[in-house]
Amino acid sequence: MDNSIDTFCSWSGGKDCCLALHRFRQKNPDKVIALLTMLKNENNQTYGHFITESILKRQAEAMGLKIYFGYSNFDDYEEKWCLEIGKLKELGIKSAIFGDIDLDEHYVWIARVMEKMNLKMEMPLWKEKRLDVINEAVDTGYKIKIISVKNGKCSPKYLGAMLDKETIQNLLNENIDPSAEGGEFHTLVTDGPYFNKSLTFKFRGIVNKYNHTYLDLI
Repeated sequence: MDNSIDTFCSWSGGKDCCLALHRFRQKNPDKVIALLTMLKNENNQTYGHFITESILKRQAEAMGLKIYFGYSNFDDYEEKWCLEIGKLKELGIKSAIFGDIDLDEHYVWIARVMEKMNLKMEMPLWKEKRLDVINEAVDTGYKIKIISVKNGKCSPKYLGAMLDKETIQNLLNENIDPSAEGGEFHTLVTDGPYFNKSLTFKFRGIVNKYNHTYLDLI
């Protein structure tokens, strides 16, 4: 059996990486794609989104994709990320997909690491208008739930809300960037064009930690 992989998508479970992956799959239907997610050693959750490994596994399964995980602390994130990328290179990857829109500092960091790892950097959303990106994600049919907000940047009242046209307008009315490129909030994609079933999970409460307020989901 051929276990080779052409590329991986740097995966948070949220809207931007999902739309970037969607665009890449549309243009490259024959490419074998895997997901790669880094989790915090402390709690086995994603950075900022606070999504558990088990939810991400179910999400990847619903999308028909294999997901790989790395585990790190803040101070060794790049080292551990490169370690996992190296493992994927052994499976044949030649490129990596990212959902960044316009944060130059992050672009520079990704470009440096990709050069170090000798991989092509795929940035399907880069330098597009933020509002256009989120509207496209919604119009394409992805179901996007707000699961984490940064304290002082976005109200906890949006926790659990679907990021639809009404919510986008409400955010704009409150001068909150609905693309959340500045970390105002984070999302979880629960259904959409490449899903073979909806993602399900259980809600255990609301947590206020790490300067974020977020849904405790399993």
